[in-house]
Amino acid sequence: MRSKILNALFILTIGALPAFAGEGAVSGIWKISGSVYNTPVEMTCTINQDDKKLSGSCKADQLGEKSITGEVSDRKVQWKLDTDYNGMQLTLVFNGTLDDKASNITGKIDVQPMNIEGDFSAKKEESKKEEPKKDELKKEEPKKDGQKPGR
Repeated sequence: MRSKILNALFILTIGALPAFAGEGAVSGIWKISGSVYNTPVEMTCTINQDDKKLSGSCKADQLGEKSITGEVSDRKVQWKLDTDYNGMQLTLVFNGTLDDKASNITGKIDVQPMNIEGDFSAKKEESKKEEPKKDELKKEEPKKDGQKPGR
């Protein structure tokens, strides 16, 4: 009897775990905040997850919009983007860890080839729920003389 209860608790616990890498947990819009070499980093990234591969783009005032590529394994998330700074080609590599709720990522930004490192945190924006669409068919108003519509 005790083993059946323990088995049931184990199954319930496993079933309650949040979805991670294999189920698109990283897909979405992320607000990134951080700092590299005392320079603030603020950007918005739209990340698409296909199995363990990441794609999408990040947009920042100082960078414009840049394509990203990356991968995810369990809770470890990595993506990178190429940009230029004062004529120098740079690659920003984001290495982070996804939290239990798949709503935050914290980690390091590695700036190559300069070998400068900074910290970042990312918060996933909640998906906006679509409001129910109004019925596009308008009901005809009854005519004033009491006749039904359409006659």
